[in-house]
Amino acid sequence: MSNFALTAADVARLLTDPSETSRADTAVKVAVNLDSENLSAEEYHLAEEIIRALAKDAAVAVRRAVVETMKSSSHLPRDVAERLATDVESLALPVLQSSPMLSDSFLIEMVRRSGRARQSAIAQRPQVSERLVNCLIEHGDEEVVATLAGNPGADIAEHNMAYMLERFPASGMIASRLAVRPAVPARILEYLVSAATAELAAQIKSRPDYQPHMDEVVQQGRERATLRMLGRGRSDAELEEVARQLSQSGRLTPSLVLRALCLGDIGFFEACLAVAAKVPMKNARILIHDQGDAGLKAIYERTSLGNNFMPAIRHALEIAHETNFDGGPDDVNRYRKRLVERILTDPRGMSRDDVDYLLDKLSDLETSAWAA
Repeated sequence: MSNFALTAADVARLLTDPSETSRADTAVKVAVNLDSENLSAEEYHLAEEIIRALAKDAAVAVRRAVVETMKSSSHLPRDVAERLATDVESLALPVLQSSPMLSDSFLIEMVRRSGRARQSAIAQRPQVSERLVNCLIEHGDEEVVATLAGNPGADIAEHNMAYMLERFPASGMIASRLAVRPAVPARILEYLVSAATAELAAQIKSRPDYQPHMDEVVQQGRERATLRMLGRGRSDAELEEVARQLSQSGRLTPSLVLRALCLGDIGFFEACLAVAAKVPMKNARILIHDQGDAGLKAIYERTSLGNNFMPAIRHALEIAHETNFDGGPDDVNRYRKRLVERILTDPRGMSRDDVDYLLDKLSDLETSAWAA
């Protein structure tokens, strides 16, 4: 070895030397050399034995030296990693958070029988498997689960995101951390949008100057946020799931359907009508885009969206069929702007009342199209 030779005498000295500082210094030297991968088989075995002895040392400073130098090492013997993970908290937490030598089975057992500090350390590991995620959600408190939600290395599947929100439905801390994860399913994002706007609505209603028209403002804000959240590139299955979730909670409103169509979110518009009419997505798409009026009329009449919306939806769909993406950078925003402008300036035989109604419902869409 580069700094000293490993011999049986080293082991004997470390077991009997009364100097705590000497043993701690030796722990660092052994750990560094053990990680160097330049040892013979015999030296490696002796180094492991020394680390095992030091991990059992009565002096916390000696055990801390092992932890500080080997907490992230793949050369730390598994039995030593497990011993240190059950040590006093100041030594256990770094090992629980960083050691690659701790198995999922061991960590799951630790979660089940440990308190917040150790659970939080496990929730911060560089990689947290789906099994371990599920266990942390089941046994951790709000702070632990929020820590997990904010860990990009945690494998949090959609059902586990839903589990988090089910256990802690009022937790803004968990919701905000889920919202900024790299990939969040559309159904979860819609739930987060709804929860945030529901909280906002409750705050507005508690104001002494509350007026009923403020509810409409909140609803419009929620609908805009829902559509922006969906974005492009979502699968039919995701869009249907969101539409179904909206329907079950009473949030699949005629204005949301119209807003989706007028902003060019045709896939979501189709999913909304399919769910509202209880028609398979493929069938709904054929009916909606039928060249005549019969298909759209038939599927719309199966919904409970309100007949007074039908003229505006027919009008918007006709213009959407005639408006194309230009294929250039940021063409989505340009498409939306052109679509909104044409809808607002081309009445297509709509009655004055229908035009006024559409203008009222689309009053904020020009801003949305520019800013989206």
